[in-house]
Amino acid sequence: MCYVERVSLQIAKNSTCDVEGTFAVGGLRCRVISYSYSGAIGFEMLSSRHIFVCGLDRDHGAIGCSLDGKHYDARGAYGQNSLLLPRGQHCVGKLGDGAVSRYLFCELEHSAFALVLGEKIGDFDLRPHVGPSPIAPGLLERLESLCLTPNHFPRVYAELLASMLVVELFQASATKPIPPELSAKAGTARFNVVLEFIEHHVCRNIRLGELASLVGLSVDHFSHAFKESYGVSPYRYLLQRRIKRAHTLLQTTDDTIATIAASVGFSSQSRFSQTFASLIGASPSACRSNLEL
Repeated sequence: MCYVERVSLQIAKNSTCDVEGTFAVGGLRCRVISYSYSGAIGFEMLSSRHIFVCGLDRDHGAIGCSLDGKHYDARGAYGQNSLLLPRGQHCVGKLGDGAVSRYLFCELEHSAFALVLGEKIGDFDLRPHVGPSPIAPGLLERLESLCLTPNHFPRVYAELLASMLVVELFQASATKPIPPELSAKAGTARFNVVLEFIEHHVCRNIRLGELASLVGLSVDHFSHAFKESYGVSPYRYLLQRRIKRAHTLLQTTDDTIATIAASVGFSSQSRFSQTFASLIGASPSACRSNLEL
């Protein structure tokens, strides 16, 4: 495996190991790796980077290892098991019990934490972890998709996902909490991918479940956390962005009000006009007339 100082795999004869896809951004390198084998895969790892490995198949992905003399074991038919190996620590173990298993394999520079959380984060270490993944399933799925089709997404999307992974790994395993002055930043940073998604899809009907899945939260939890961070509900925020886009179109184009209403996701001109007036304080036609004057 590239980028790791020492990795050895003992794979049985007639078994295969394939890298399905990869991406790298901001001190993070991720790959989706699939193994087809019988028995178990032995491994040894030692790196100057933090290593996070997580099973992508809910019915596979058992991990057992010895880390600095302590044994860890994560098994079970359900859940996505994972291994977090802090930099400089030596790990010997095995993956799975035979079958076809797929893993997300991430290598993270220690400096990536300061890039996301700021230099004030100070000195800290990560604790080793073997067991159920501490990362939200929605984030794992998007990292997997990014590995498989990296050219389908803008770089900012990759950077946002990388930042979310950094924050969640820190919160789950760091030897210190995020300082109070940084916690607000970390709390809102995870929603950047939601804001980016809204900007790119403001003209269509966006379901609340879509937004919640971007950050791996339930709809109720997402709605509460979003309002706590931004002072408005996700639906209200979406309306505000639609109306702001419409206001710009009224000022910069000759499109009809009906056309503009449809272009920002409203099914009727009357509904658009009502919403516009409630947020702007004037009707669309009055807004355009004042501009012409």
